[in-house]
Amino acid sequence: MRIKTIYCGFVAKVAMSGLVIVFATGTWVSGQDSPAPVAPPAYKAEDPPNRSLDANLYMETSAEYRANCYQAYNLALFRLKEALAKQKSGKFAVVMDLDETAVDNSGFQAMQLRSGLGYDQRLWDAWEEQGFDKVGLIPGAKEFILEARKLGITVVYISNRNEKFREQTKKALTRLGIPAERTTF
Repeated sequence: MRIKTIYCGFVAKVAMSGLVIVFATGTWVSGQDSPAPVAPPAYKAEDPPNRSLDANLYMETSAEYRANCYQAYNLALFRLKEALAKQKSGKFAVVMDLDETAVDNSGFQAMQLRSGLGYDQRLWDAWEEQGFDKVGLIPGAKEFILEARKLGITVVYISNRNEKFREQTKKALTRLGIPAERTTF
């Protein structure tokens, strides 16, 4: 059996060698660029422990807290009606935050306290996504919102909630009896 020898020109040999070197180097370098998988960091413990226990208990159990909320919303409604009486025409809007202004997330804080955990964005994201059926209302918020709408005033909610959980937030508001047909985040 005879083996044929193929003779390449000098340029072809150099080009072929360069291609092999580039391919090998590229594979080696790209293999170096991909980091090894890393587990997400563990949740941090609350430091000091139970740091926010007093605040959470105050919100969830204090008659004074509820009374202050009702007082604030009653005053806001009084001022709103006063402004409407002075201004006979035009469109009006009330702009209000959602979290801890209309929506009560003390259940999230209680979960962190029970678990001994400090704030972590991953926990908040999970709460927004899955805890929408556990949120409550700040005392007086629903009555204020419904009365403002009855007076023909547009209620606009602002929030720093994550856009990808918009539907869960709207479900929470609807469940709580707060109209949320045009919610903007």
